[in-house]
Amino acid sequence: VWQRLSAPVPGRLECNERQQSRWRRHQSAVKVTFDSVVNRCRPTMAAAEKFVWVKFGDMNNEEHAKGQSFNVHCHVNIFLDAVRMTAKRTVEDYARTRDAQLKRFVVELSYEKEQIEAKITRQEREATEEETAAIALLDEKLAIRQKQLEELVEGITKYKGLSGNALTALKIDLLNEGGSKVNMSDEANATKYAYEVLDAKKTYSVVKLDPEGEEQQVELSFSVSADPVDPDPVDPPAA
Repeated sequence: VWQRLSAPVPGRLECNERQQSRWRRHQSAVKVTFDSVVNRCRPTMAAAEKFVWVKFGDMNNEEHAKGQSFNVHCHVNIFLDAVRMTAKRTVEDYARTRDAQLKRFVVELSYEKEQIEAKITRQEREATEEETAAIALLDEKLAIRQKQLEELVEGITKYKGLSGNALTALKIDLLNEGGSKVNMSDEANATKYAYEVLDAKKTYSVVKLDPEGEEQQVELSFSVSADPVDPDPVDPPAA
């Protein structure tokens, strides 16, 4: 901005002394205003370097296990609201996509198994060793996919009650790496900044507090079993 204002102005040499004086005063005023804005922004820029990592969701998912970074240069209640809403939105989006993927795997695996069994029935014979092994592998993979679906449903259920604004939603808190509750939701911390309660650049996990007794807590992390080693779906044996 300052460089642009300092550039030569068309027709400037033709300006009279009064116009030139007015222009110099304008330049000086703009430079002072610009410098003051930069100086006000500097604390904010430095504060942006204060952050923590917060983990939630499926711990077998690489991004969830790493956690998300949150700026701690804000009041505790604002920080907790940001964590609560981010965790709920992120995990719900993940669960929606993962649920559709797992159900598609189940349909494909079931179809492959039915094709093999239909072929054996149509030819009115016993299954070959290859066909028996293929069916067994498909059953194993189907069992894993069904288990993953159950674990996903159980995990997303933990996020029930986190919707709504700060007054209606259930409270959350953080656990440090040692598993101890930080007690950010205590009234004594309501007027504090998050960086006064948390250690910068440390990793924390999220817990949901029971409204009937905040000593009861539910960790908002879960684990969905690993995918089968072989790719889906399994090709049926050759005829």
